[in-house]
Amino acid sequence: MEQESWGQLLSAFRRRFGRWPTVLAHAPGRANIIGEHTDYNGGHVLPAAIDRRVAVAAAPSLGSRCTALALDLGEEDSFAPHDGLAPGWRGYVRGALFLLRRHGVDVPPLLLAISGSVPIASGLSSSAALTVSLLAAMCRLAGTGLGHRRVAALAQQVENEAVGVACGPMDPLVAVMGRRDHALLIDCLDLSLRPVPLRLEERGLYLAVVDSGVRRPLAETAYNQRRRECEEAARLLERPCLRRVTWQDLERATQRLDEPLQRRVRHFLSEEERTLRAAALLEEGRPEELGPLLSASHASLRDDFQVSSPELDLLVELAAAVPGVLGVRLTGAGFGGCVLVLARREALAGLEGRVLAPYRERTGLVPRLLICRADDGLRVEEAP
Repeated sequence: MEQESWGQLLSAFRRRFGRWPTVLAHAPGRANIIGEHTDYNGGHVLPAAIDRRVAVAAAPSLGSRCTALALDLGEEDSFAPHDGLAPGWRGYVRGALFLLRRHGVDVPPLLLAISGSVPIASGLSSSAALTVSLLAAMCRLAGTGLGHRRVAALAQQVENEAVGVACGPMDPLVAVMGRRDHALLIDCLDLSLRPVPLRLEERGLYLAVVDSGVRRPLAETAYNQRRRECEEAARLLERPCLRRVTWQDLERATQRLDEPLQRRVRHFLSEEERTLRAAALLEEGRPEELGPLLSASHASLRDDFQVSSPELDLLVELAAAVPGVLGVRLTGAGFGGCVLVLARREALAGLEGRVLAPYRERTGLVPRLLICRADDGLRVEEAP
């Protein structure tokens, strides 16, 4: 399926620019199994790269300007390499080029075409997949080889500085380092990681993602506010980050922290425990026991971190009532986007009639169901 899509991307590049691209870079979206809003607080996360990807086809420009096509949006951007930043998807393209040049990578003027199968602004990290692919394609054209971790770090920097989203390291790391049939347990304090086997399908289990149809670019939500609140809580507790905070610290600090900040800390501490427990269950070959952890994670994100939405809560309520669904929670930053469902094989057929149909009727929105498998991370190829 992806190869067919990439063929269409290459053909569209040739139609627009009159020649074939020389580089094809593509990276996956991700479904975070558990560990939400913990990455920028130095905690653990347990994401998996998924078999939905964003691809960038590229070639050097014959002129002095860059041209980028966003095929799925039907939009185009033409700019000089020294031009300033721009809103939306253009910010990722220009930001990646600007940061690479600032770091000494001599990226030439270039032609780009972008397409993908990761739903945009849905909580599956299409932005990290795009940014990682852009950086990798630009580096290949510049004849510069950057290590995987360097690409991930620069991708985070693009989002932080060029786009204005104060995201943590999780999304670009999994987009670069993802491993088929595995999740990645990432310690966001030192960025160490280890692959954790999922072993789902051999037990008749699947990860499904239901896209709520609510789009929420993070720069337009309270995401950055939540990060500031966490930083303020750590400061008041006299700790460098929430990873260094304990339950005892929280109990002793009720006079120093107002109620919202207490909730943010409570979510982090409980989510950290759930994430480590989930990784241990997977490593012990007991994935069917993840369900209660996922459900508890959603309750914490809804009540303590306050990043859910009525639409996400409705999807969770509907999915949890389907026989064979073991656990469900919002995945991604929240405020819209997707929920993640851990379900037995026999439950999948019931999701349309018992979740998607009533959701459409009650909200007027069009949800989308994706059955996800864990996939490999970034790939860079010579375009055929």
